[in-house]
Amino acid sequence: MSPTTVIATLRLFLHDCLLPNDCDASILLSSIAFSKVERNANINHSLPSDTFDLIIRAKAALELSCPNTISCSNILFDATCDLLTMLGGPFFLVFLGRCNGQTSLAFAVSSHLSTPSMPISQITQLFAKCGFTVEEFVALSGAHTIEFSHCFEFVTNLSNNTSSSYNPRYAQGLQKACADYKTNPTLSVFNDIMTSNKFYNAYL
Repeated sequence: MSPTTVIATLRLFLHDCLLPNDCDASILLSSIAFSKVERNANINHSLPSDTFDLIIRAKAALELSCPNTISCSNILFDATCDLLTMLGGPFFLVFLGRCNGQTSLAFAVSSHLSTPSMPISQITQLFAKCGFTVEEFVALSGAHTIEFSHCFEFVTNLSNNTSSSYNPRYAQGLQKACADYKTNPTLSVFNDIMTSNKFYNAYL
């Protein structure tokens, strides 16, 4: 299992669980005519499609062994716990018996998820509403402590070095690495060069 799969699964889980319907796998639902679902919200466009496929394949395999028993919500919850533990993240007890959500609305997503341009104070409040400590939200909002971040997600914060929160040398390095992000939207950089395969709350 690659670290990329771990971070993609974590992001999928986080984007599902921070919404009011609370970890119901409603992010897996597909759109129908005239109704966009959570996975079609702009902020979710960067979620890798193979992560959705991972959960669907697991569900299909379980249906062959024990039909109508394990929900996609349980699968996503359990898979996230196991994958995080593999990379040094915290273990948390998974209670089974969760049901899949039946409602999924794209317009309800943006107000519940953090963005690269959001002030720290606002992100803190967002995660505090869900019961997370500062240490926990730092690890989760910096989920890219594993693997990489896409340049287009943060490069506007580096324009003309307007952000005093960046170390000048680090900002220059990011600008150089992301110079061609407009022609190559997949361009990415490691946030944590030394321990890119370890989950914790220390990263650049």
